[in-house]
Amino acid sequence: MDNFTVNMVVVYGIFAFGTLAFGIALGPILRRLNKLRDKLDAQASHHS
Repeated sequence: MDNFTVNMVVVYGIFAFGTLAFGIALGPILRRLNKLRDKLDAQASHHS
């Protein structure tokens, strides 16, 4: 393998790992936000 190929593999590996870590970190946060939004929607509908 030449230098360019090695660099591409490293860049793609880091990118894939970063995306995976980002997705794992984002999952619970999005779930919590959805739960919070549902709670706010319920409160808003009670007030009207």
